[in-house]
Amino acid sequence: PVTDQIPDAPPFPCSALDFHILYDTTGIDLEAIQAKLTPEAQTRLYNRPYIVSDLEHLQQAEGYAWATLHDWETLNQRVQWLKQGKALGDRKEQTTSETTEEKHPPPLSSSQYHLLRDALFRGKDAADAQYRLIRQRYDLTKFAETEAGDSLFYTAMEEGNEIFVTSFLDALEAMDFLKNDQTSPVQSSEGVTP
Repeated sequence: PVTDQIPDAPPFPCSALDFHILYDTTGIDLEAIQAKLTPEAQTRLYNRPYIVSDLEHLQQAEGYAWATLHDWETLNQRVQWLKQGKALGDRKEQTTSETTEEKHPPPLSSSQYHLLRDALFRGKDAADAQYRLIRQRYDLTKFAETEAGDSLFYTAMEEGNEIFVTSFLDALEAMDFLKNDQTSPVQSSEGVTP
């Protein structure tokens, strides 16, 4: 039988995870959920699914560039960063001492990431405008999707059309359900260690 033959270009084994947070259980259709996360025809507020396989093993695979944009570890780092900011609280000033040569902006405060989340649902331009307003005060480099660091969205092609995609909302939503050691900030008896 032909079942023993290996194809010329076998696909690389790869595992991915997709998740959707349901705030209203009346609409559990995947297309309806995704439609709510698409405020404009060319804008997606989700970057899912995320590749949980080791990307090193996928370097020769077709679609590697796509996989790097959907890397679980990158999402994990962003979730940790948000959790660190939440654990530190909504302090108005969090800079290093004056004797340090470099001042580091604080992680995003809870109120600011809620404002940014609301702006996302108004569309790409509104979200990027809110992002530009606060990126000098808060450390948002982990969410910059362009080389210039001026947007929360990266550009992708889908069915011949340019679309804009962000993972900021994914990280906000994952922050609430990922509670294990891999996604929580390092805790000490005194609190969170930076």
